Amino acid sequence: MGSDRVASISGLLRTAMDEHAALSAQTKDLTKAAQLAALERRIELLRKQQLAAMNVTLKVPVLPDLEKSGS
Repeated sequence: MGSDRVASISGLLRTAMDEHAALSAQTKDLTKAAQLAALERRIELLRKQQLAAMNVTLKVPVLPDLEKSGS
C-alpha cells in the first residue's frame, strides 16, 4: 500500500521535473516564467509528500527508552 503511494508520487515528481526542464529552456516569456515558478512549488510539494510516504513505508523500530527500563 505505502509503496504504491511512493511509486505514484515518484511518477508525478518525474513528470513535473520533465515539464520543469522543458519550460526552463523558454523562461524569457513571462507566462512561461510563472508556469515555471508554479512547477517549482509543485515539485517541492511532491518531494515532501514522497518523503512522508517513504517514512510511512520504511518504519524504523523504536528503541526502548533506557532511562525508563532502569539501565
